[in-house]
Order: sequence, then C-alpha cells, then structure tokens
Amino acid sequence: MKWMRGKYGGQNRSTAGCAVAGRDPAQCGNEVPRRGTVPPAARIPPGECITEITGNSTNEVTSSTPRRQLRVDRPFYLGTTEVTFDQFQKFVQATGYETEPEQSGIALEPWTWKANAKLNWKSPGYEPSANLPVTQVTPGDAQAFCQWLSRKEGTSYRLPTEAEWEYACRAGTT
Repeated sequence: MKWMRGKYGGQNRSTAGCAVAGRDPAQCGNEVPRRGTVPPAARIPPGECITEITGNSTNEVTSSTPRRQLRVDRPFYLGTTEVTFDQFQKFVQATGYETEPEQSGIALEPWTWKANAKLNWKSPGYEPSANLPVTQVTPGDAQAFCQWLSRKEGTSYRLPTEAEWEYACRAGTT
C-alpha cells in the first residue's frame, strides 16, 4: 500500500493514498498528474482475479486453500505512492487535525506492535523526512486526509476498497 494493505489494519501503516472518484476515468489518461498535495495516481482498468482466503494467522497458502473470484466492475484511480510526511503535515497545518494516536496517547511501535505513548506521526520512532511515507496514523486519520483533500481539490478522494486494493496489487495476475 506501496499503500495500506488488506483491510487497512494497524496504526503503523502509511496513510493509504486515495483512490480518485467523481471523474469518468475513460475521459482521462492512464495517470493523474501530480498537483501540490495530490499524490500521483494511475488508472486501474476493470477486471477480475482469483484470490485466496487464508483465514489463519500465518496466511499460509496451500493447494487446498479456498479461493474466490474477485471482480472490479469500474475503472478507478489509485495513488502510486504513499502519502508523505510532508503532504500529511500540510493537512494537519491547514485543519488543526489531531490524529487518533495523538488523541488517545497510544500508538504502536514499528516491528514489535507494542503500545507506546511517545509515538505519533510527528515522532514515529525514527527521524521523519518530508518524502518518507507518513506512519502512526489510523484508517480514520487516512479518511480525514482524503476528505480534506477532496474539499481542497474539488474532486472526490477516498481509500480504496479491499477488493480494489487486492485487484490492483495483483497487477493483472490471477
């Protein structure tokens, strides 16, 4: 999730770049040009693939792993990079937004997933840099970023659905 993975779980994931909605993708090229705060995005055509349903903690896939058909009926745009620290900082400065980990005082340490009250997006446990992905944000924080970006740019932005994310990650493979 380059972007956020699967069901967007975990506070240590980057803010999922936003899928662009509200414009007919058929009227646009394959890539949305980058403007200011808008992350670059690529057009994902409709299609289908087969995905495995693991349902276990190891996510082990075997020949007996159940599979399901996944279908995306409409084209959509998906960010090609994570939302950066700098882009998220512009959102916070413009709105005064306080992330859920800042409000609760609880964030998760990278790699150990232990609660740590000292961590947040401004102090993620390593030296943040303008072009690195923002971390220590929740799915709710990512939604708030997309809502702000929609108002700012006059175009609808949202997080990708689980099906859109899975399909895009497969990049045409089944």
